[in-house]
Amino acid sequence: TGLDPILQVSILQLIKDIKEKYQLTCAIISHDVALALKFADYIAFLHQGIILKFGTPDEIKQAEEEFIQNFLRSALL
Repeated sequence: TGLDPILQVSILQLIKDIKEKYQLTCAIISHDVALALKFADYIAFLHQGIILKFGTPDEIKQAEEEFIQNFLRSALL
C-alpha cells in the first residue's frame, strides 16, 4: 500500500515471477481494480463479505451483476 505506481508494478511483477518460478499460489488483496485486472489469474469480487463473482479478469469485466459493473465503471474512470 502507498507505493508509487512504478514501484507497485515492479513489486507485482517480482511476485508474479516468483509465483511462476516456484509454482506458488499467491493471494493479493487490493482495491486497485486496474492492477488486479492486469496481474491476476483469478479475481474474487467481494461485497459486504460475500463473494459476488469469482473468475478470470475477462469474466469479471463481463459480469452481469449491476453492482460489479458500476464498481468497475467508477474505478476505471
